[in-house]
Amino acid sequence: MINISKPYFTICIPAYNRAYKIKRCLDSLISQTYQSFEVVLVDDGSTDNTEEVVSDYKRVLNLKYIKKQNGGKHTALNVGIKNADDTELFMILDSDDWLCDDALETFKKLWEGISLDARPQYCGIMARCADQNNRFIGEVFPVSPYVTDYVMFHFGGKVYRDCNECLRTSIIKQYEYPEPSGTKFVPEYYVFDQIGLKYLLKCVNQVTQHKEYLKDGITNNYTTFFKSNCVGYSYGLVCRIERVFTNYEGRLSYRKKIMTWYEYWYACYYDKSNYGDRVSRITICGHIARIRFLLKRVLMKIKIKKEK
Repeated sequence: MINISKPYFTICIPAYNRAYKIKRCLDSLISQTYQSFEVVLVDDGSTDNTEEVVSDYKRVLNLKYIKKQNGGKHTALNVGIKNADDTELFMILDSDDWLCDDALETFKKLWEGISLDARPQYCGIMARCADQNNRFIGEVFPVSPYVTDYVMFHFGGKVYRDCNECLRTSIIKQYEYPEPSGTKFVPEYYVFDQIGLKYLLKCVNQVTQHKEYLKDGITNNYTTFFKSNCVGYSYGLVCRIERVFTNYEGRLSYRKKIMTWYEYWYACYYDKSNYGDRVSRITICGHIARIRFLLKRVLMKIKIKKEK
């Protein structure tokens, strides 16, 4: 039965040509032990039978299906965020992933476990993922629950990799991904890092989601994906350099900063049409990373010349 009362969660599913996988994702929502949620499924211009597959679920899920012209995941997220109801928590669920049966119940309990006085300081709850073989993904949090923010989650030294999070809907609705021409992807951290500048995250090591890294997915094709979407990545990297690093001066390692700058120079190199975002000032870390980048390019040219 569809719950017609005001939902507690919005589950946003951006989808593109995943008709052969999306049933598993939607079936995991039907199986939730807590059923107060809406599904906003944004079809990013699929050319397969995604719409036909999804239509079968409208009678069993509180589901909004929105089809748009293909523009990339970030554009689908913008549509999903705008079309979310005034719910308490918002979750992004990739169409090839699926939730544990008690995922939403777990998130609700964890969120309501934060006192009303402290809750305004938090943007949401983060839990963990396992792969399709039930193997835990990434390093564990030092303690559980663990309080951090998105900036330290990304730059604190540990490699947590993909996690499953629910954010306050009222907060995520204040942000929007840029939609520059010449790209089909802007990294999700563009928004998450900005949220991390203002709010805390409550994190637990409990697994609430399973992920399958498909052969044609981002994780298994990162280098190629980065090259073809360098414009979008430049926006995320400039945001980190000019907003995050400025606000976290002295708290982030030079190594992490140099690595970010290094990626930035690669994004600029691949952005032949100069569509991407650019920094307004190059710091010492930026100059060090640029020298390293240019040196590597020279060494690669020498290697190619020798091989010929």
